[in-house]
Amino acid sequence: MSSIDDELAAAMERHRAGDFAAADRHYARIAAAGMSNPSSRLLHGSCLLQAGRVAESLALLEGLVADHPALFDAWNNLGVGYRAAGRHNDAERAFRASLSANPEYLDAVCNLAALLESQGRLQDAEPWRRRASLLRPDDVETLFRWAELLKKLERWSDAETRYHQVLNRRSDHRDALVGLGFVLAQQKRFTEAEDILRRIPDLQPEIPVSWANVRVEHRP
Repeated sequence: MSSIDDELAAAMERHRAGDFAAADRHYARIAAAGMSNPSSRLLHGSCLLQAGRVAESLALLEGLVADHPALFDAWNNLGVGYRAAGRHNDAERAFRASLSANPEYLDAVCNLAALLESQGRLQDAEPWRRRASLLRPDDVETLFRWAELLKKLERWSDAETRYHQVLNRRSDHRDALVGLGFVLAQQKRFTEAEDILRRIPDLQPEIPVSWANVRVEHRP
């Protein structure tokens, strides 16, 4: 094994262990030796981002996508970095570039949906939440996030369907039970809402959508 291979193996080991400073030193030695490749540059950019060194990470990843514009995971990581830096327009552009290169890249789909949702662009976010669920149909939390967005959009019947799908996969998902109770109450189906909320064995008073709140806020 060459010394560069040793450096890369050591960098990845320290990176996985969360020792970002040590991993950075190994990645930097690879770069200084002129032996970087797209994979090592991508890992180095990720390491810097995880270490909170956002500006350095952005500089590295911007260079990487300039050299390799089809590298979809680099565009996605660049988007994460831009979002961390508060550059939301650039983040959206980067996530969309990632998806142009690979329309089924789940990380970019989820990251774009989360960015749009955080900006209050719920209608724009919804197709991406839907796509994420289609790409990962068995993932409960991906489906739950879609249900929550549909609830925010006041699409009560659609949200109800998705909450039921979550609960079919995990019957003890408390947040899905709370959400389902809420959307049922919004449809004036109060008895069903009460039955759902009573399934939550440890429902605490501080949870916003307790049955008492549903009754006070939504019964005619």
